[in-house]
Amino acid sequence: MEKVAIIGAGKIAYSLTDALVKAGLKPAAVISRTGEAAEKLAEKFEIESAGSDFSLLDSAFHTFFICVNNDSIKGVAELLSSLDLDFTSSVFIHMSGSVPSHELESVVHKGGGYGSVHILQSFPTKEVISIEGCFCVVDTPFDDVRATLNRLASMMKLNPVDIRSDMKTIYHTAAVFSSNFINAVLRGGEKLFSLSLEKEGGAGQNVNYEQVFDPIIEQTLRNIRKHGAVMSLSGPVERNDIQTIRDHLARLTHHLDMNNREDKYIIISYLANSLLLTRMAAQKTGADLSGIEEFLYHELNQLTKK
Repeated sequence: MEKVAIIGAGKIAYSLTDALVKAGLKPAAVISRTGEAAEKLAEKFEIESAGSDFSLLDSAFHTFFICVNNDSIKGVAELLSSLDLDFTSSVFIHMSGSVPSHELESVVHKGGGYGSVHILQSFPTKEVISIEGCFCVVDTPFDDVRATLNRLASMMKLNPVDIRSDMKTIYHTAAVFSSNFINAVLRGGEKLFSLSLEKEGGAGQNVNYEQVFDPIIEQTLRNIRKHGAVMSLSGPVERNDIQTIRDHLARLTHHLDMNNREDKYIIISYLANSLLLTRMAAQKTGADLSGIEEFLYHELNQLTKK
């Protein structure tokens, strides 16, 4: 069985290690910048060797999963390539979604191959999240390494997809739209709902945002899965209802504090997202939405100048 090492003990390392253990690829060592972090990860999964010292490694290690911050990937690769070890048959894999695999190219000087695997899932904490059934993006210039990465992905019950290195940042931006921006949009909804209850003298205090809005959020996702984002669109932009949009903006600017950055960004988010919706609505209905688009664009320009 191939000998596996985990470099880095952050959030993704926990879910990755869990998947490796379930796949019969239990790591033999964990190395992290702080020995304490490495030891905590090792303790959770009963891994024998852990610490901050790269002397824990030997030439028997075949597979290295590098789970460090983007800015540290290249430095870790250079440190590994400086070790007095034979890496002729080894594969080095970083887990970043935006950094191309060639950040690891220094390991080639020691005979190693390299690539990256980005798991398309959200890891907000060190709590283990199952990655079974998730897709992952594979990036490597080597055919033999690609075969290895696809094999490892399949063993962890991931669905691998190849991507070109020069398009990886675009792919990662798509992931940000599909995950992080949802957090931002729902934060705006949460704050506005809370504000609406407050303005009604505290009515409805026994309900929370998730309780009230979960049904429409879930139905929206079901609609998108069935019909796609464009054809699932509804609401004032899709109806070409400029008066409702004007009313929304008037109430937002009245009730939100423009000196509070979060409040200001919520209004900017409303305008920017509505602009994108005009293009989607035009595609869906064929309607001329230039009036709404010009209004939104003007308001956004005015707001961002302040």
